[in-house]
Amino acid sequence: MITHPVSVAWYESQVRRFKPEHGGAATNSNDLRRFIYDWFTHFEHAATDEFYLRHLDDQNMHLAFPGQSPLTSHAGFVRWYRNLLTQTRWNFHDVSSLDIKPTATHEFFISFIVDWYGEVKADSDQAAGWQSRPDSFLYHHRLRQTWTVTVQDRLLIEKLIVTGGDTPSPVRE
Repeated sequence: MITHPVSVAWYESQVRRFKPEHGGAATNSNDLRRFIYDWFTHFEHAATDEFYLRHLDDQNMHLAFPGQSPLTSHAGFVRWYRNLLTQTRWNFHDVSSLDIKPTATHEFFISFIVDWYGEVKADSDQAAGWQSRPDSFLYHHRLRQTWTVTVQDRLLIEKLIVTGGDTPSPVRE
């Protein structure tokens, strides 16, 4: 006979946290994980800005990066993204410590760490702002990203806040 060292209540609570609340076809945490990795993969392959704009609500968006004014429109995002492409040769995002919490029927609060690696162009007029060290054009920034994502006919990022990588996850609070 197999004995179980934990109570059935604890065991069922661990399994039940994955039970779909709105039917088996409802958006779940794996859909969001796939979306996050897809989002960054598009950056790494220098995708056109149309991909991103499809997932940002022009009427209800707030993207905040350290040291910059928040982006609140598609036009602001396009300027930011095209500058990224102009200033850098390549980039890669290593996502970790991913926390996802449903906050409403069609809304999720997500926080994770991204180790962002890349290379700023040697002729960049903004090199100092990209470099992690003044003696190299390669960079590595450890950042925390916190997103509010809604589910409509597609996943939409309403809020994206970037802070230092040592910032604790607000999802775990």
